[in-house]
Amino acid sequence: MKLFIRPRAGSLAPHIALYEAEARFSVDIVDTQTQTTSKGEDYLALNKMGYVPTLQLDNGVCITEGPAILMFIADSFPASRLAPRPGTVARAHMSGFLNFVAAEIHKSFSPFFVTPPLSLEGRDAAQKKLNRKLDHMEEVFSDGRAYLMGDDFTVADAYLMTVLRWLPATDQVVENWSYLAAFLERIKARPAVQAAMRAEGIEEELAA
Repeated sequence: MKLFIRPRAGSLAPHIALYEAEARFSVDIVDTQTQTTSKGEDYLALNKMGYVPTLQLDNGVCITEGPAILMFIADSFPASRLAPRPGTVARAHMSGFLNFVAAEIHKSFSPFFVTPPLSLEGRDAAQKKLNRKLDHMEEVFSDGRAYLMGDDFTVADAYLMTVLRWLPATDQVVENWSYLAAFLERIKARPAVQAAMRAEGIEEELAA
């Protein structure tokens, strides 16, 4: 398998999942401005939307969209326990968390990366919207759970960790949500997370 990524982007989540699964894979860093792979190939031939991640299987088939890739990795390596068994209530709950991170939190970060930058009023509105989503996640962790599904790390945790890293681009810091701050530190201590971040050249965040 080959995972197409851009460091610091949402592609960190499946990168972490592949390390957690102890999968055999390679990584290709995409230039999303020129839409070319590290070998100068046309990335749009693999992913027509031009964004990362994309997971290319050994037979050449490509899977796009982060949540779909994460679930594929979890199901391809069941021994890694990156997701509850299909057909269970736990699986439905985990899928709900995964979708919430993708549709609500990830998208709520997007306004902070637009060009030209938002006006002060627009930024304030975007911040309030994001804060509501993070408040919900803070409440989820307020019962003392280690991960979204309790004691078991899942692909939903990899995704949540990935987007929480973007808080420095906003007007807030993760410490404003004490349970999320503790979650982020707990996630960073995992060997697979550290391996993925070092592979992407963002190991300085491990000490932050």
